[in-house]
Amino acid sequence: MPLATTDSTVLLPLAMTADAGWPVMAGRSAMVGEAGRTMGDVVDSVRRVTATIAEIAAASAEQSAGLAQINQSIGQIDGITQQNAALVEEAAAAADRLQRQADRLVALVGQFRSDGIRGARNALQFSAGS
Repeated sequence: MPLATTDSTVLLPLAMTADAGWPVMAGRSAMVGEAGRTMGDVVDSVRRVTATIAEIAAASAEQSAGLAQINQSIGQIDGITQQNAALVEEAAAAADRLQRQADRLVALVGQFRSDGIRGARNALQFSAGS
């Protein structure tokens, strides 16, 4: 075979293969571009999820602080309730003491009246007898 014929026989299939490869390369390039866009979408989604998680964490911290304040308030209410209970006990004891003192005073006043009436009777009897 002459050299020119051999070269053209070899070169023709190579040229056809190269021409046929362009659409394949263009398709692969498009796939790479699409993969890049998809990766960008994934990164954006991860950023949104991260932002949402950060918002949830901030809300949880706020809720925790609120619960701590509620817990502190309940503790203060409990302390005040205990103080009030102690004051009620003291007031009941004072009322009991006052009641006992009033009972003694009534008894003393009653005794004074009884003595006074007896004394007046005795004076009347003494003056009548004299």
